[in-house]
Amino acid sequence: MEELRSAAEPVFYRKLLVFGSRETEYASPDDAAADASGLGATGGPECEMGRLLPILQDLSNFIDRSYCIAVNTVQQLAALYHEREALHKSTFSRTHLLPVFRGLAQVLEMLVTIDAIVEQNDELADAWGAYKRMVQGPVREAPSNFGVDEAKLQTFERMLVTLDHAVLGGLVFQNCIDQDFSEVAEADDDDLSPAGGRVDIKHNDVFLAEFTACLKLLLDEALAPIGTPAETNERESLVGIFALYALARRLAPPSQVPDPKFYKALWAVQKRVPVVTICGRLPWFPSDFLQRYAAMGLVKKLEPSSPETFRRQFLTQLDDAFPAEAKALHLQVYAWIVLMEGRFHPSLRHDANPNASLEARFSLMQKGVNLAARTKALATLLITLHLTLGVPMPKKVLGPLGLCVRGLKAVQHTSARHAAVIAETRPVLARMMAGRLLTAFSRLRGRLEAGKRFTDHNLDVVASLTAVETLLRGTDSVLSPTRLAALSLASCAALGESEQLKPAEAQQLRLLLKRVRLPTTFLSDLETATRTEFLFWNKELLPTMAATLYKDADQVWTLPYLLDGFGDGARLLGAAVHHPKPRALVDAYRGWLEDELARNFLRPLCTAAENDLRLMVHVKNMDHMSPPNPKERPDAFVRACLQLGSLRILGTVVDVRATVAAYLEETFYNLTTVTLHDWRTYAEMESLAKTIYGLRLKETFLPLGSLDAGLDVLQIMRNIHVFAHRFAYNMHQQVFVERRPDRGGRHLHAINAQSITASLRQHGLGVLNTAVNFTYQFLAQKFGVFSKFLVDDYIRSHLSRERRWFRKHKRSAEVNDIYPYQRAIALIKQVRKLGVNAAGKSFLDQFRELITEIGNALGYVRLVRCAGMYYCGEAVKFVPDLDHVINFERWAGDGKDGGKEGGDEEKEGGVRFSESAAGRGAGLSDETVRSARNLDGIIATLGKNFAEGTDYFKVLVNVFQAVLLNGEGEHGQLKNFYVIVPALLVQQVEANLIHKDAMYKSGRNRSAEASFTDDGFALGVAYVLTVLRQNADFAALHFFDGVRAEYALQEQQVKERMAAVQAKMKRKEAASRRFTLFSSKSQADLPEDDDDDDEILSQRITTVQTTAKRLAAHKKEMELLFFALNGASIFFRGED
Repeated sequence: MEELRSAAEPVFYRKLLVFGSRETEYASPDDAAADASGLGATGGPECEMGRLLPILQDLSNFIDRSYCIAVNTVQQLAALYHEREALHKSTFSRTHLLPVFRGLAQVLEMLVTIDAIVEQNDELADAWGAYKRMVQGPVREAPSNFGVDEAKLQTFERMLVTLDHAVLGGLVFQNCIDQDFSEVAEADDDDLSPAGGRVDIKHNDVFLAEFTACLKLLLDEALAPIGTPAETNERESLVGIFALYALARRLAPPSQVPDPKFYKALWAVQKRVPVVTICGRLPWFPSDFLQRYAAMGLVKKLEPSSPETFRRQFLTQLDDAFPAEAKALHLQVYAWIVLMEGRFHPSLRHDANPNASLEARFSLMQKGVNLAARTKALATLLITLHLTLGVPMPKKVLGPLGLCVRGLKAVQHTSARHAAVIAETRPVLARMMAGRLLTAFSRLRGRLEAGKRFTDHNLDVVASLTAVETLLRGTDSVLSPTRLAALSLASCAALGESEQLKPAEAQQLRLLLKRVRLPTTFLSDLETATRTEFLFWNKELLPTMAATLYKDADQVWTLPYLLDGFGDGARLLGAAVHHPKPRALVDAYRGWLEDELARNFLRPLCTAAENDLRLMVHVKNMDHMSPPNPKERPDAFVRACLQLGSLRILGTVVDVRATVAAYLEETFYNLTTVTLHDWRTYAEMESLAKTIYGLRLKETFLPLGSLDAGLDVLQIMRNIHVFAHRFAYNMHQQVFVERRPDRGGRHLHAINAQSITASLRQHGLGVLNTAVNFTYQFLAQKFGVFSKFLVDDYIRSHLSRERRWFRKHKRSAEVNDIYPYQRAIALIKQVRKLGVNAAGKSFLDQFRELITEIGNALGYVRLVRCAGMYYCGEAVKFVPDLDHVINFERWAGDGKDGGKEGGDEEKEGGVRFSESAAGRGAGLSDETVRSARNLDGIIATLGKNFAEGTDYFKVLVNVFQAVLLNGEGEHGQLKNFYVIVPALLVQQVEANLIHKDAMYKSGRNRSAEASFTDDGFALGVAYVLTVLRQNADFAALHFFDGVRAEYALQEQQVKERMAAVQAKMKRKEAASRRFTLFSSKSQADLPEDDDDDDEILSQRITTVQTTAKRLAAHKKEMELLFFALNGASIFFRGED
């Protein structure tokens, strides 16, 4: 039964539901007018029905199989529940096999659903009629024209007659309950046929009474959770229960009067459930079903007496209560999402109480299914009643209806986000619930085995308990559907009427049995509860829902959920078999969704952004306009919409930000060409769009590259290694200064943006990317040397030792998460032991210079970038209006341009060219036309580069990260780089002081390196830390805090030494004043600690003062380096 149910929807329901769908249903009005019939792709109803015939044949077999299962089930139950059956006397007289009756109800429910689909699909009926007419007409008259002979045609016609009667007549369920349930099939066991191959059903009072009792239990079980927080799919199960009642009426003898009270109870079900929506589209009314299949005319005082009137009253009350109920459910969904995010963390390893956490997860999983089911039931109930009763839907329920749709998809997306944790939790929950069930059944089994009387009933109960234990212990994972079915059947005998089982205990066991099913059925239940295919049949709701959501800034972030809800209809269209290309239906539906989104959301959004920008500009430029009310401005909503990013519609990505930007670009361009005098207005609007909304309305290309007038940009590119070594970079002034002049030179070269601009005038903007490529090659070489230094065993061992030491001691009170300044000094001394070069520089000094050269190369890239901007800015000022430039080539020639009309507008290289609708060219010579073409190209190039361009820093970071951060293999030694940075900083401070002191030396020492700035080191350190993603590791050292503390300590020591020396001098002066020329004094008369003479004390004071000046210089230089490093880090923010 479960296999039939799982196959019914994907194999049959969907194909029959969407039969007759065509692309024109989702096309624009123009496309629909082009193919008014809509049959161009499918070939007409006859072809569509021909493609469906194999499915109908399979459906006929499916129905026959369902009939056999229904008959076989009823016969087995009748044979079991018989007064002469020994098992009935011993056990089953007190046992209700509810799972069997529930499965039989599901089979009957499938048959009712097939009837509903066939009856309400007019396209299916029309196509079937056309196909039969075709077979009876042209095919019957000339079979040879269709490639069939007479015998095959007769066989085919018999098959059509069978399909017409068994499937397409709308009598599937009626034929089922009209079967002869007493006749046993030949393949069945003869033991089931006590008399002549028949099973006595109509006169089996025991079976009929059990049938009615189980039917009542199933009805009570289904009605109990409806309208409560525990509701799931109980509304849909009512269809099967009512079908089961219709079958019970057919099985009873004609002389038996049905129970009027039970009939009234069934009739009163519509008070709580006036309609059930089948397959998201088909309405099923309890009263209509009873009147059609199980009418009972003698019953009086049925409530409600008029179902039609009651439905309208119910709908009126539902419309009033729907907004509050939908909002309450939506708030519960929000709370559930918050709990899911908190409870479904990746691991329970460190959880103090894992059992409580698992129980909480179980409750959340169950609550998610319940919330989704209740929300879907509320939404489908509202829609179905309005459609079937023909009552217009009031405006007040449209917004809450959208809340329901978005809430369903929020539950689905949240569960999908935690799918890995849920998959890990389900087996654990299954074992936990199985353990609890085992414990409860074990206690029951113990009481039975300890009883004094061991009857046949007790023996059967113990056997069933043994089967339950075997099923629960047979797997460590979630229970399979087969095990669940066997568990339900085995537990029926244990939960029957018994002296050893109290009602409260039986109810607790039933609850545990229900809970043990959740880990197995959770995914399918959630998928069923969160499917929104009912929106596919109500597509007209999308424009209104999108327009309602457009006005709500607080809920606009849920727009992807709304689109996802309407996108579920693609699953139905993808199952279509009547269309030769089902994918074409899905594509057409996707196009319709995109058009509706653009019409009802994106276009109003673009218009709102444009109007807001225009109003702000007009308020500034026009005195008579008053500023708008900030509360009424749409800027907050527009920003919220722009933050949506990309919207996915059935695999297609719609970028909201890019759409708005493209609309503004087109609008500004068109309006500028129409009103040339307003170009400044649209330029201001464009600037405001960037400032307020963060929209870049133009694609910009910054020219990067520059040099001083004395040095050519090509010369620097070819000798960038020399340039990076000989020049010092100032990050704030954007200038490079030569460290020392050439031999015999008396001046230093300085390079700034204006210098590079002069070179660009000579070589053009094409050298910009070339300059960046040369820089990349230079950096690649330097990173090779960089890696070799860090891979050295001596260096690597010291850095690893420092890293381990800091990790071990950073929490101690002495270190306090601050890398000590003295350890950086010690590391410098350790590296210096490796030796120095001819210039007296250690390997650490050379490594520091390597990083400085890397930073200088990056500074060169930044300088070239600024120079390109300056060059384009200086050149473009000669163009009167860059947003509106005539096409000189067209005007100099014959006025034509490749067949384009004169009124067309073009956009070339970032410059907008516009032509008058009526104009004739000057007809000048070919040389003049070529010159005009060159002029157009120059203007286009300037417009293309007159803005900020590619972020080359980001490119250079990404390209080296891809190589250097490829695991712990080839470049694993680079992980210790941040440990050497403190030592490099200390050495850089010393080097900066030396270079600044060299500036004040005499002329004979001018050949030494001297500079007032060297920001290339800071830029290089920031870049390397970003490339290696070690900014956080270096920041964790808090080295600058340690340096400040060390300097503060040294300053305190210097002050104490100065105070001691000054106090000693004061004591000596005081002692000397106590002796006159006539008094005698000796060395012994002086204080014992003041035996130093005045010259020694003066030298000590000088030494302390020098130390204080040197300390102040170091402190100042370290602070400058700190600010330079922080400033350089801004260039790479967000790249680590």
